[in-house]
Amino acid sequence: MPILEQLPQGVLLLDEAGRCGYANPAARELLCLTDDALLGAPLTHYLDAFEMGVDVHAPGGHRQVCVYTPSPGQTRWLQLTQKPGPGGADGAIVCYLEDISQTKALENNLRLSERNLNRIFDHLPDIYYRTDAQGLVAIMSPAIYDFLGYRPEELIGKQLSTLYVDPENRDRFLQRLKEEGGKLYGFENRLYRKDGDIVWGMASSQYCFDEAGHFVGVEGIVKDITRSKLIEAQLQEAKEHAEQANEAKSAFISNVSHELRTPLNAILGFSHLLNHQMSSHVSAQAQQQIALIHEAGEHLLGLINQVLDFAQIDKGHARLESSQFDVVEVVQNCVDLMRPIAQRYGVEISLLEERDSGAIQLHTDKFRCQQIILNLISNAIKYNRPEGRVEVGVDLADTQARIRVRDTGIGMSEADLERIFEPFTRLYAKQDVEGSGLGLAVTQVNVKLLRAELDIRSRLQQGTECVLSLADATAQAAAVQAAPVVDESLPPARASILYIEDNDINMVFMQAVLEQIPELVFYPATTATEGLRIAEQQRPELIIIDIQLPDMRGDEVAMQLAQHPELCTTPRIALTANVAHMNVDDMAHFDFYLSKPALPSDIYAVIHKAQKLIAAGAPQ
Repeated sequence: MPILEQLPQGVLLLDEAGRCGYANPAARELLCLTDDALLGAPLTHYLDAFEMGVDVHAPGGHRQVCVYTPSPGQTRWLQLTQKPGPGGADGAIVCYLEDISQTKALENNLRLSERNLNRIFDHLPDIYYRTDAQGLVAIMSPAIYDFLGYRPEELIGKQLSTLYVDPENRDRFLQRLKEEGGKLYGFENRLYRKDGDIVWGMASSQYCFDEAGHFVGVEGIVKDITRSKLIEAQLQEAKEHAEQANEAKSAFISNVSHELRTPLNAILGFSHLLNHQMSSHVSAQAQQQIALIHEAGEHLLGLINQVLDFAQIDKGHARLESSQFDVVEVVQNCVDLMRPIAQRYGVEISLLEERDSGAIQLHTDKFRCQQIILNLISNAIKYNRPEGRVEVGVDLADTQARIRVRDTGIGMSEADLERIFEPFTRLYAKQDVEGSGLGLAVTQVNVKLLRAELDIRSRLQQGTECVLSLADATAQAAAVQAAPVVDESLPPARASILYIEDNDINMVFMQAVLEQIPELVFYPATTATEGLRIAEQQRPELIIIDIQLPDMRGDEVAMQLAQHPELCTTPRIALTANVAHMNVDDMAHFDFYLSKPALPSDIYAVIHKAQKLIAAGAPQ
């Protein structure tokens, strides 16, 4: 049988009793047997599972799989196919042998992989789903039970959108999936649980296609984000509560400011009047006591202003008002202002870089620049020693104006330097140093607002040096200004004034200030309604209006006056204890404003300005 000898497939010829009459080389190799061992022996002797008496005439013959162990530790999977013998001999069988061990190993690996995948699928913490082309659920992972309370089989064949709290989200989901090119990440949606509770899910999904490229559905992963959403909602609620608390704090500070400034207006105003009007009628001791009253009031006003300024900065309401000014002149003014305080502390203060001519010009917020310098000088004085020194210098380096404040005080450690800008932090408070602990906190914010730089160097018991650097400075010749013809800090010669104010003390103070005007016509009004009536009947030269009135806000009174055809050109002056909280709309119908507490010189100055507008025939 030459042909059989060449076949790669094993071939056995068996008689009706299953005894082997022939085995080709491939069969002998598969069974690891020789002809002597095979010929004449029944095949069941080697293959226990070999089936006899089967219908070998069935189409394709009879096929079975057997496990064969040619030697200990060696196993082969054989596929046996029995067919009728050659020539249709009675009972003769041709048995074909094929080694399928590799195929069986692949099948075994595949089954193992399937079991592993099923185990992973069953224990996925997130939900895997797949729908058909009509959007009906085809596959759903067991994790859906923990998420929504449904078993997978309860959702097969159903639309997921039936679980949506917001049904319109299905169209949004499909539209976004299409817009994103068939892959969508992080679609958040609210879903109903089986028990009726509402949960949040976040889906990442994609289109599915068959081998021909036809769309067959959508698959994706859904993550339970209910806890994250709950935390997010709690954080948002906490944020809103914090904002409300901050607003309440700001409103409280604003109200407290008004309530404190109102009596301060009387304290500072009357002490100023007493000091100037009665200096020749009272003893030196009484004059000193009056001066102490005024000084204590000024100190309290400074503390209130610092707290208010910090509150405005904390709310993000800080505004810059840029103008061109000579920084050396500002520094000189600051030194002059602080000189009496330095004398009280027994500290010598001096301006080192005096100039004969010229100017260092800056274009920035003059008030905030002055506020920084005053705070630095104030700290240098307060934290100094008796008979100590404070040296203030200013120079121009390229385009930077540099202001130095150097003292011989107690100094600071490195640890102190790291804390000095914290709000309400006061170093060495036990030494009875005055202040609110906000000065440097406000200074730091002002430095940032001006885009300046502040370098502070200090050593314990060796003093402190602060260098403020302001950019874009230029050297210019100082302009010669003509001296003013009229001293605007003194009362004008005449005036006709309507004052609308509900506080009796403020009314008495204003009347005492205005009575220094030789030719005065004074109209007091305690309500907005009364003030509007007097304005229309008496036509005063100018009107001073308190912002907080019992029956109407002062800015509303100013608006009505501005809309009156015969009173619209009358200058209107706002008087408020809360300038920091006034906005553009509040000031829209005023020509000037006075901040409580207002000194007599401030009041006279604004009256002079209003009279200049009247004389020019163009009130603002």
